[in-house]
Amino acid sequence: MVNAPDIAHNSLYVNIDAQPTDPAMIWQIPLTAGMESRIVSWQGAGTWDNPQFVPEVFSLTAGNHQLIIRGREMNTQFGNISILKMVQPPQNLRVLPNVVASPVFPIVGQ
Repeated sequence: MVNAPDIAHNSLYVNIDAQPTDPAMIWQIPLTAGMESRIVSWQGAGTWDNPQFVPEVFSLTAGNHQLIIRGREMNTQFGNISILKMVQPPQNLRVLPNVVASPVFPIVGQ
């Protein structure tokens, strides 16, 4: 949960297990109206309005890790933090030919 009220107050530095570096690990947060849920991205080699890593996915080994969040712009706020496991995309999908819709019959006598 973050509060990023305007473009002068909407970024933090974020990394896991090492200090974040500038400008690669800047999280330019899409603007919010109060506290809202947002997923971390990294500016990387992109720009403030077109980040390279959306979302930033951390590959973690089993064990303890340290989440590091550093302030970058004044009045950017964060609250609850959730670390989510990425769901694997479905495998072995296939494209079906166009399906013709069944005709619709009116219900008579009700």
